[in-house]
Amino acid sequence: AVDAPLNTDPQVRHVKLMDDRYVCAMRKGHPMASKEKLSLDDYLSLTHIHISSRRSGLGYVDLVLGKMGIQRKIALRSQHYLMASQVMQQTDMVMTVPERFARRHDLQSFNLPVNDVPSVETHLYWHESTDQDPANRWMREQMIELCQQVTAQEKKLEKV
Repeated sequence: AVDAPLNTDPQVRHVKLMDDRYVCAMRKGHPMASKEKLSLDDYLSLTHIHISSRRSGLGYVDLVLGKMGIQRKIALRSQHYLMASQVMQQTDMVMTVPERFARRHDLQSFNLPVNDVPSVETHLYWHESTDQDPANRWMREQMIELCQQVTAQEKKLEKV
């Protein structure tokens, strides 16, 4: 399984694949897309799609906002980034997503107007009983190598 960091059973192994920062993403023609940056008031005035692999609960940004005594307007919850992105492309809703996702899907993105939102980590999980399974090990190696290549390529582009 690929997911955010989880507290798991000791028999579940994991490795960190990637690390990214969150941004506020919107469709290119969104009314706020031409702004230089988003203020906290702008961010809170927007209607949000909350994306999480869990059916309930708050995201990192919601926890930070909650500590400030404020909350964003969540109109839709989705467990699927691509489905949420399709909805976003047809509406003025926005998503708080990893920067890599916004870049790859050619979305307008802004730095979050709040500090202390932790970066998003992506981990690969497997049960220890599959440690030596050749097919499972091959798949893990492929995923790890691909993520390392993507990260290295992005670091090269940042230097240019």
